[in-house]
Amino acid sequence: MSQKIKKLENLNKLKQEGLCTYHMDKDACGVGVVANIKGKKSNTIVQNALEVLVNLEHRGACGCDPETGDGAGITIQIPDKFIRKEFENLSIDLPKQGSYATGIIFLPSENSLREKILDIINSVIKSSDTGLIRLKDVPTNPDAIGEWSRDAMPSIKQIFIENIKNMHDKDFSKELYILRKRIEKKVEELKDNKNKLIIENEFYFCSLSNKIIIYKGLLKTEQVSNFYLDLKSSDIESCFGLVHSRFSTNTLGSWKLAHPYRMLAHNGEINTVRGNRNWIKAKEQNLVSEKFPNNKDILPICEEDASDTASLANVFELLFHGGRSIEHISGQKVDVAKAIAEEAANPQAKGASLIAKFEASNDELALALYQFIGEGRAEVVWNKMADCIEDSFIATRYAKIGSDEGFHSKIGAKKLVDLCVDAETQARAEALAHEI
Repeated sequence: MSQKIKKLENLNKLKQEGLCTYHMDKDACGVGVVANIKGKKSNTIVQNALEVLVNLEHRGACGCDPETGDGAGITIQIPDKFIRKEFENLSIDLPKQGSYATGIIFLPSENSLREKILDIINSVIKSSDTGLIRLKDVPTNPDAIGEWSRDAMPSIKQIFIENIKNMHDKDFSKELYILRKRIEKKVEELKDNKNKLIIENEFYFCSLSNKIIIYKGLLKTEQVSNFYLDLKSSDIESCFGLVHSRFSTNTLGSWKLAHPYRMLAHNGEINTVRGNRNWIKAKEQNLVSEKFPNNKDILPICEEDASDTASLANVFELLFHGGRSIEHISGQKVDVAKAIAEEAANPQAKGASLIAKFEASNDELALALYQFIGEGRAEVVWNKMADCIEDSFIATRYAKIGSDEGFHSKIGAKKLVDLCVDAETQARAEALAHEI
């Protein structure tokens, strides 16, 4: 038995038999965003975001190895200038910006299993409306991270995919989503008693998009830019940088559970995550949408062995690729808070009646997202837009800073108490939220 498998088994045993349980997952992380509100790309934005990340170290954590963090990462726009220069040096043609996608993939470090997964990726791409341009090793510096992190480190590759059918931007984005889900399903079929732990811990798409790219891992905040060597280049430019420092109180840190996720980063906890996932599991077989003619391609909606935020992100991206805008999805969550407060005005209010109202609107996906209301802040970024929303019953406002067209998110203070007319109504509203 290899040392890596033995360590994975020991970590899995800790997760199963420790005093804390994975099913009681709670978080208290650090999250921040730096952006240019006019969409101007610069390396300064990226460097400032990385500085913000370092300043969030106190919101993260580490284990008995002080150099292995619970997780940290950054989301930026695809650095087309940087990538194009690299392709020109290799004499490889790169489609125009927006017509190609890229992403960071975690893969097993064991050669034969990694090759099987790469064969699946190639096969699925060939059967899609996309084409593989290039797959390369991501330049990293393992000496910059802790021993435990290094021992658990997967093979890290970057993939480049072409929009060969000239699909509309949203259609290309949706095709990438379906492509990733199909690959994940095929890789799931590879699992057996010998490789299950390796696949669950070492296979993961950090991102696959024609707009953004995510650099993350089982790292401390200051290690992100030292580990991912691409981030050292002055050609890495973006109009925003979304950063996250993870504090995993009841879950063990891992490379794939670091934030940001593909469409959001989350600071908080979702106390009913098991019930939420069961609800999604029960509903997903009945989901029908013209956006997904073969809905089996995207099932299951929630990834196995994921965190509460990962499941929230899974539902969020389903809604987005199903045709909703980020504003719409975010707005639904605020509307739910109001709906609970309004329903609580009735002394006989029941959670079932509130759920019935959502079901009566024939909007199963809205109800699905509703199941993932948490307690904390979610930062959501897409293309040139940096949206900061509040989970649960908290609203967000923006604060402009300086004269450089930058902004940062500032937490508002509009809580459930502000939506209810008196303490009695507030108590019923809180009871409704817990009941649902």
